[in-house]
This record gives sequence, structure tokens and C-alpha cells, in this order.
Amino acid sequence: MVKIASSSMAKLSIHELCVLIIITSFASIVISTTTESVKPTKKSALFVFGDSLFDPGNNQYINGSKPGASSYYPYGQTFFNHPTGRLSDGRIVPDFIALFAKLPMLTPYLQPGGEHDFTAGTNFASAGACALEAPHPQMAAIDLNEQLSYFKKVEEWLKQKLGNEEAKKLLKRAVYLFSIGGNDYFTLSSSYPNITLSYQKEYVGMVIGNLTNVLQEIYELGGRKIAFQNAGPLGCTPGKRFEHLGNCDQLAMSLATLHNTLLAQSLKNLESHLPGFQYSIFDYYNALYDRIANPSKYVTFAKSQRRAEEVAAIALNSFSDFIDAQANLSPLPPLASLAGCLWPWEYTS
Repeated sequence: MVKIASSSMAKLSIHELCVLIIITSFASIVISTTTESVKPTKKSALFVFGDSLFDPGNNQYINGSKPGASSYYPYGQTFFNHPTGRLSDGRIVPDFIALFAKLPMLTPYLQPGGEHDFTAGTNFASAGACALEAPHPQMAAIDLNEQLSYFKKVEEWLKQKLGNEEAKKLLKRAVYLFSIGGNDYFTLSSSYPNITLSYQKEYVGMVIGNLTNVLQEIYELGGRKIAFQNAGPLGCTPGKRFEHLGNCDQLAMSLATLHNTLLAQSLKNLESHLPGFQYSIFDYYNALYDRIANPSKYVTFAKSQRRAEEVAAIALNSFSDFIDAQANLSPLPPLASLAGCLWPWEYTS
């Protein structure tokens, strides 16, 4: 097992640094696949499970779902030059992992348009996904159990395409990448802000229990190499800080910390009981929290100050347009006209 903590390489952008840390953390798992008794030219497939941090656009293709924010500008502006359904201005972590592993960029599992080729893997992640069943069935998200059911369909496809033995080898070589659990805790902390510590532990235990069950099923289907991005500092998201007058939500932080502790324990236990099981954890919590607590290590504030007045003017005009549209019951201004992060590269250098 490899666990890599965050680093303070201030010259790299936050995105570049996080990707570098994740790739370093997962490298032992990816590289170890080349030592097995398989042809050296064969690459390891990548199967991705998770939530909005890893969703490449699956939610666009859920039946009955309405276009979300990630279907509009400025999402996608820095790489694709158009929205892709990723909740990012460009690529997301699985895209970079695939690049590092010399795999094609993984398409959303639900993307229509002909038969998929799953021999390089695929991405099942869905924005809003929970490790437990979604608390509101009407939510347009693919929970972890449903993502597992999709993976089982891929396993059947691989058997038909490659034959049982080759499919088994591919699944054994593959890396299984996860980022899940945050939405379970967002829901709990928002709905029940005064829950006791004992119930927090019980709830996190249920989340980890379901995660463990899913991992065991993947193991039974041939999966051996597991990579996790743990829960981030959930109480310090902009929405949570707005709700708490600029402070982080301590309940959400507590749930994330407890989740990460139990996740590490669960993976260690699986490693000790399941022959050939390997895992790696990227410590996303501390990597991101350090950037929140110590932004001057990562952001060039001089550039931020030079842009501040211009950004404020654009934001004010956009907000004014929004208010005018609401007052006159007229259509909202095009999303492209609303203020986004116009110079993202300048705030992360």
C-alpha cells in the first residue's frame, strides 16, 4: 500500500500539484501491473467509480435528467473549449491518470453513439452520487451500487469480446479508481446538523460498510488493484462556509475525518484477508485543506489584486442583469455572459 500526503511545491498550480501527487500515489499500482505474467505490450485498463470529482459527463445521459451547470460555459473552457459535463474548467483527475497510463481519455459509460470499447476501461462516476442509496429517488445521480451493476455489465461484455480467460486477465491487471462518500455526508450534515457523535460513527460505518461490500464484489470479479481519493475537507466548501459566516462546518469536517480513518482501516483489513489485493490512498483531505488554510503558499496575490476591480465590475454587472431579468420576468442572460473565473491560470501559479 502507498499513501502519499500533500506537498507544498508552490511553483506548481493546484491542479498540477494534485495530479502529480495522485499519479505518484497510484504509480506503484499502475506500474506493478507490468510485472505480471502477461504480454508487456498490454496496458492496464482503468475503471472509475465516484461522484462529481470524477464524473466525465454521465449525468447528461441519465433518462429524464435536465441539463446541469456543467453543461454550460465556463465549464470546459481551458481544454475542451466547450462544456463536456465535467464539473471542471477542463480535465479531471481520471483524465490525467489515463494520460499517465497511456490510455485513451475514458468516455462516460452512459454516453450514447455506438458500441463502446471497454478494453481500456470506462468511467461510471456521477455527480451527486452517494455510497449509500440516494436519499431522494428523484435525484438524477447514479449511486455506487448502480455503478457496480454497470461494471458487471462491462464484465459480461469483456467475456463475450475477449473470452473468459482474457477477460479475467484484463480485470486482474486493471486499476479501480474511487472517489465517493462526500455526498452522503453533505446530505447528513445539512439535514441533521445536531446529530450525536455516536450516530456520526454509526452512519460513517454504514457508508464504509457498503464501500467494503462493493470492493469485495469487484475482487470476486477479478479486481485486485484499488486506488482511492479520500474525502476532502467537506465543511470548507464555499457553500458550507457561506452557511457558517465564513467558517468551516465542523460537523461535515468531523464526518470526513472519521470516514478517512475508517476507510484506511477497511482497506488495510481487506489487504490482509484477500490474496493479491493492493490499494493506494491519495490524501485529498490534507492536500486541499492546506490550500484553504495557507493560500499564500499557492496563490500569487499580486495578480489577484490587479484583477480584483475588473472582476468586481463584471460580477456586479452580471448580478444586476440577473436581478433585472427576475424583476421583469424576462429570460435570464446567457450563462456565457455571467462572470466566471476569467484567468484561472493566474490564481494557481
